[in-house]
Amino acid sequence: MIPNQLCSPLFLNAVFLMTVLLTASTDLIAADSKIYRSRDANGNVIFSDKAKETADEIDVPELMIYKAPKITHKLSPPKEQDADKFSYQAIIIIIPKAGEAIRSNTGALTVSFTIKPPLQEGHSVQLILDGILEQSTQTASSFELDNVDRGTHNIQLNIIDDQTLTVLKSSASRSTTVLRYSILINPRTSPKESQGD
Repeated sequence: MIPNQLCSPLFLNAVFLMTVLLTASTDLIAADSKIYRSRDANGNVIFSDKAKETADEIDVPELMIYKAPKITHKLSPPKEQDADKFSYQAIIIIIPKAGEAIRSNTGALTVSFTIKPPLQEGHSVQLILDGILEQSTQTASSFELDNVDRGTHNIQLNIIDDQTLTVLKSSASRSTTVLRYSILINPRTSPKESQGD
């Protein structure tokens, strides 16, 4: 419940007076506006800007005005994004598919990929095959390998900074199996020697 003192006409009039004083414009203060206090027939205090015979003038303190200092220096424009803060979202191997078996008797293997966002100037993509650097490119979106040994191989791609050789982003590793003809697995059968009569 709200205390009775807060509901009394005297308190409400005091609140009104404070509101008038706080919201009075500087023009009114400068024009020497005056506030008067009087009582009605019931004894309630009334505040007004109009003088009455029974009203008392209230001394209104001079309103303090704060002036913000002028800005003497120019604000610097926002800095452009630092090149060192650039980052790649992803580098993804498209071909071969994970676990794919590729038949190639010459050992040819194609590795294609995509980068988001596209490869930036000064960066390269490295193809790592079984932990060994095989090729590097700055423009192509695929690698062509020849004479890859028979068996299962692990492929990974790295985006590097050409100056610092720092790895900026790596793809998930992917395994693929190269199937090649082998005389050990598929031995040739020599023609039977003709038997004499």
